[in-house]
Amino acid sequence: MSYFIIAAMMMALAGCGSDEDEAGLNPGLDPDTDPKEFFEETATIFLHKFKAADQQAVIKMANDFVNDYGNLDMPDEFTMAPANFMMQSLARSLESNDFAGLSRSYESYYYAFSKYTGIYKPGKYSWYRNGNSSDIVFQYTDRSGKECSITAKASQETWSGSIGLEGDTYSADVPKTISIVVKQGSVTMLTATVETSYVKNSKLSVAVNTKAANLEVNTEMNATNTTLKSSTKLAVGGSVITTGVAEVNGQNLCKQDYIQSLIENEDEDGLFNLITSGNATADVLGRLQVKGSISQLKDVAEAIDYDDTDQNGAKNAAALLNQKLKGTFYFNGSANASGTIGWQSCLSWESSWNGEKWWAVEPVLKFNDGTSYAFEDYFGNGKFGSVENIFENLLDSYEALWK
Repeated sequence: MSYFIIAAMMMALAGCGSDEDEAGLNPGLDPDTDPKEFFEETATIFLHKFKAADQQAVIKMANDFVNDYGNLDMPDEFTMAPANFMMQSLARSLESNDFAGLSRSYESYYYAFSKYTGIYKPGKYSWYRNGNSSDIVFQYTDRSGKECSITAKASQETWSGSIGLEGDTYSADVPKTISIVVKQGSVTMLTATVETSYVKNSKLSVAVNTKAANLEVNTEMNATNTTLKSSTKLAVGGSVITTGVAEVNGQNLCKQDYIQSLIENEDEDGLFNLITSGNATADVLGRLQVKGSISQLKDVAEAIDYDDTDQNGAKNAAALLNQKLKGTFYFNGSANASGTIGWQSCLSWESSWNGEKWWAVEPVLKFNDGTSYAFEDYFGNGKFGSVENIFENLLDSYEALWK
């Protein structure tokens, strides 16, 4: 388990970013510091930032809403269920610690906002419109008897767009800014601001700022036909613990009709050719930084699509990944790399019945002193037992809130 925790921290580039010592004077780790101990200490500090009790009220509210009202039908004018989708996404994100998922919880509020405005309350089988409003307001009573509300307010400025859902296409005037507030009685449980802008076949931008309990997640994405840039920041209790930047280079990245035609025609080559290269930086607590890059996505996809009983296929995949998917890690914001992340083939399973073998590709830590370790060998097999115990206890404490 601990292998996956550390690997996720190092490889989840979209969730993190870095501030470097541009002068290159910071050596990273003191020569007497064991890198393994530093990894373990960083993971421990990271996990101790999260306490289920801090988000308990929000989790309970979201969970109760899903259980009590999540199965109600929407009024006829709704083609989507924005409140249900948002609360379900909120619940899943908090339950699984997928905090980046919070920024994806509001998508169904984008479309045909003006058609949905009004005050809605729960009936026996469905929500019903109970009053007029320029906002979209869902009002209900929770299990404790408190009056709760989910309110979405839109800006007057809009942009026009369309979305394909289950074979149908919906056109809409999308508000450039949507503000969402979730209240339990007089207490604000969640606030979110979603800003979007789209010029068809030209450019797209999305910025989301979410605050729930002691968590704050900020994401931003800007795309043109040749470049897509994104950034993410996660703060707990007002302290930023991860930041990140990623960039993808390509062609036709905002041409919606062109991309849709590739999907409809199942043109995999065309889809792969949309992206030519990408890079990302990652940071955890200012202690661990990772940089990664990818090129020729089509070649990477083809390489990893090998017959897993073919050892040579796994070796060839690892060799290509070492050329096309590269990673470098740093400690304490140093501009001097402490090592790289490579790839190698490995035996993943052997049949005790007929001796047949299955082969996989695994990441490898390569330190500057010439030593190298497979992730599983370095982090796994109980070598980070204290981290594993903290992680499992943390999961147990979150899961207990849902019982």
